[in-house]
Amino acid sequence: MAVILGQITCNEIKLLEVDVDPSSGAGTASPVGSLAFVNSTGLTYKKFGTADVQWTPTIFGENFQTATSNAESANTSTTAYSSKLTMTTPSLPLGNYRLTWGFLFYHGTSGRQVQVSTLRNTVEALNQILFVNSSVSRDFREGDFQLDSISGVQTFDLQFRTVGNGTANISNAAFSIWRTA
Repeated sequence: MAVILGQITCNEIKLLEVDVDPSSGAGTASPVGSLAFVNSTGLTYKKFGTADVQWTPTIFGENFQTATSNAESANTSTTAYSSKLTMTTPSLPLGNYRLTWGFLFYHGTSGRQVQVSTLRNTVEALNQILFVNSSVSRDFREGDFQLDSISGVQTFDLQFRTVGNGTANISNAAFSIWRTA
């Protein structure tokens, strides 16, 4: 049973600060819909049933991290990738995470292609060939997301290169990760 270290009540719903998981032992009495924050771990629990042990972790949105690189980068190589953005997380608890990424790109030569690769821990997670067939001055926005069950330290890298002669350009790159379940 958790020790209640502090509480606020609003229309019969409680916001509790507790020392351990409120569902442990005999549980913690509180109305359905109440929230409990464990001060030692930072975890949050929501009361979903009338029994004192009916608490569930609220983990959606935890472990949020983001990284950005807005400056424009160029690459003229057709064989070697250039790294645009790298993000390394702290050690993550096992769970389902959503990784999103996005960037602006264009090729310095009309009708050429930019190839972008997103890697997780040096393993290719997504390989995109982005076709640029219009004016060289136009920026194209690209982005995607991936859901995966992961844990531990993760390193994400957004790399790019040109396909054919000319210069591949990329800017406004961003990674975000957060736990969903």
